[in-house]
Amino acid sequence: MEQSEKLRIRKNYTDLLRDLQVDYYVLDYLFQQGVLTMDDRERVMAQVTTRDKTRMFLDLLMKKDNKDAYTHFCFSLKEDHSFLLDLFGSTEITKEDIRNCGEVPAAEETEMLQEFQKELRHHYIDLYTQTDTVPWNEEIEVSLPKVFTDLEIVEKDTVKRQLMGPVTLGDLFTTVPVPGKTAPPKRVFIDGVPGMGKSTLCQKLSYDWAVGTPGSSVKNFDLVLFIEAQHILEDWDVLEAMYDQLFPRDFRFSLADLIWYLQRNHENVLVIVDGFTEGSSQLQEKVLEFLQGKYLRHASCVITSRPTKISAKYFDLRLRCKGFTLRSVKKFISQYFHDRSPAYYVGLIKQINSEILLLQLVQNPFNTFLLCLLWDDNQGQLPVSVTQLFRDIILCIIKCFCHSKRISMNDNDVPAECLKLLADTEQLAFDGIIQSKREFSKTELDRITQDENLYKIGFLAKAPPRSLLNASSYYSFVQRNFQEILAAMHTLKLTDEERTQYFKRFLDKQETRILCIFITGVFKDQPSNLRELFEILAEFCTSDNDTIVVSADSQKVRYSFNLTTKAYSLCFHCLNEVDNPDHYAGFIAQSMPEDLFLDLKILQNHYLCHPTTGSCYSVLENMPCPRSVMVLELSYFSESDSAKTAASVYKTLSHVAKHSSGQYELFVYCDGVNRYGFASIPYVLNILSKLNSQERNGFLQTRVKSINFLVQGCSVLRTMTDEEMHREMKVSDPARKSLPPIVIYTNVTPCPNLRKVPHKLCTMNEAECRDMRSEGEISAQILARNNPELNIEIRPAEIPCEFVMELH
Repeated sequence: MEQSEKLRIRKNYTDLLRDLQVDYYVLDYLFQQGVLTMDDRERVMAQVTTRDKTRMFLDLLMKKDNKDAYTHFCFSLKEDHSFLLDLFGSTEITKEDIRNCGEVPAAEETEMLQEFQKELRHHYIDLYTQTDTVPWNEEIEVSLPKVFTDLEIVEKDTVKRQLMGPVTLGDLFTTVPVPGKTAPPKRVFIDGVPGMGKSTLCQKLSYDWAVGTPGSSVKNFDLVLFIEAQHILEDWDVLEAMYDQLFPRDFRFSLADLIWYLQRNHENVLVIVDGFTEGSSQLQEKVLEFLQGKYLRHASCVITSRPTKISAKYFDLRLRCKGFTLRSVKKFISQYFHDRSPAYYVGLIKQINSEILLLQLVQNPFNTFLLCLLWDDNQGQLPVSVTQLFRDIILCIIKCFCHSKRISMNDNDVPAECLKLLADTEQLAFDGIIQSKREFSKTELDRITQDENLYKIGFLAKAPPRSLLNASSYYSFVQRNFQEILAAMHTLKLTDEERTQYFKRFLDKQETRILCIFITGVFKDQPSNLRELFEILAEFCTSDNDTIVVSADSQKVRYSFNLTTKAYSLCFHCLNEVDNPDHYAGFIAQSMPEDLFLDLKILQNHYLCHPTTGSCYSVLENMPCPRSVMVLELSYFSESDSAKTAASVYKTLSHVAKHSSGQYELFVYCDGVNRYGFASIPYVLNILSKLNSQERNGFLQTRVKSINFLVQGCSVLRTMTDEEMHREMKVSDPARKSLPPIVIYTNVTPCPNLRKVPHKLCTMNEAECRDMRSEGEISAQILARNNPELNIEIRPAEIPCEFVMELH
């Protein structure tokens, strides 16, 4: 094919992708004429979408040396695609075009790179240097490099399914090689719940590259291409989205030029895709093709997403964005009130430090900003419930709007002209939740009301154009929690039957369950409606079958533990939103299972407002005595202060005993894959013994039948000498003799990666070692021999392999 013919196809590349269907006559005709081989035909037909088939076809066609290829291609278009022939005929080809169609000289390729860099830097600097802080006050602008506060980013171990050490932005592409590889990571996945700062992080990376921030991990890339998934059209791929979102309409180089350059020079290019889960399903498939290396195989990438299931095989490094640390919160607050004296905002910092609920909220950077806004508007008054917090913020936004429009507002009475706007916004939010929409066109807003103040009041922000070629206006809620609380407020206008129907519907999906929390909050002063809602929640708990069965001892006693506690976590949140949680705790308490799994890492979030009388304790006080209660290793819960967290666990277990009749069995799960496994049992026993001795008539002697440990291996023992091992396996607390019987259930099926314990690490002979069915059983014998004063029994158990995977 001549260079001029290739250029005609190249100049009309996007039109051909949109309009040409090759899987009928075109493909068959060119195969018949010998332009395409059987292998070419199969490669084209193997593509899934029409667009992909056309792209594969054009790429193969332009590589053909057959001098008649273009002539046969044009003939194949006559029957169904004659308009494309007219397009070819009207395409002007210059000598400069023909020269550029071939091998581009190195000097001109360098010029192309410089033009791409110049345009991208201008785009990022212009977009992120000055940004609106609040949508309802355009006068308040901040600089991204000044307002950006370090986020807490931690590494995720995809094998052990746990969070590892912290990672900074400066280390993102300069860390040590990942296990099994010889180079730093190239493909990075960052997840986190909404509002944790993932998008701001992507903006900061792009801005750092544009200005050449010293110490930045991205400054050495030739190009940084940042695209937002939610603004990509369904039938577009990643490359088309790059050109559409990042370059102006009159840019010197075309999409084909960008694709040509990237195909030749993608080794030092960084692609950032923000909001993977917010894109369409078709787009997600396109991103996965990119991750699979079907194009730009050697490019580096950062993919951000809400927590979702995506295979670890696509990434070298997986990270979790956990938002702000307490130190970051203090820094952000001081930056927000930079024009005030520290005395003005020190009260807010003290209140955050003293109330664990607020500590949870401010991990989300957007919530930190809202708290600052509320503190500034209400002069130091902050609510305790999440619903009331957001309702106060909504009132604050309305006050700002009334001030800007010179509308009189007495105290907290919303003016009549604003009530209609608020009702319309609630309707829009509710409809968006039902339709799984967060972004709305101007036409969709006009269907609700013609009042332009709907998107000026402050809950909606104008979204960036979906395309530089498509200037249509779109609007989205400034934060998803706003949409959710407003949708919940709309349920006040529904009938009882409709509200019940939607409440159950919201329970069915994880992403809409937060609406149930807000709905209970907006109905907090309507007891009859609340009673029905908590009855539905109780039924939801009993229908949650996300349990795992552990078969223990020779009698095959089966314990069914609900491992996720997601259902009860939701209920505790809902109880925190009402004025009198004790009135409704009984509904939840009666649905608690016979075998109770208390993941304190989750449950501690729900009695934080009231450390002694919160919703979690209210439920525990009203529940019947369980048969068994399982907790994780007491050392799991807090890396900074494990003793303090263990005391919280003990307090909760004691609370269960005090407010229920009978005795229960205490189970402690010790996972050798994750931590120290069997070696942590003496540590746990020492803590329990110490705490029990400090409590008068400690519950361990009277209300606990036995302390049962489920053991899943013990890798740490392999590194100990005999002396170290015997010292570590000793329970030393003076009150240890008061402990109830101890039963150690060792898994009869060893861990998948379990290796034989070397003979030197135990006192048994080789024959005894061979007779042991698991490493944990050997360790159990060592523990029993080292602590003869304790009543220790060893039993086998069948702990399913997915047990550890579910926990982590």
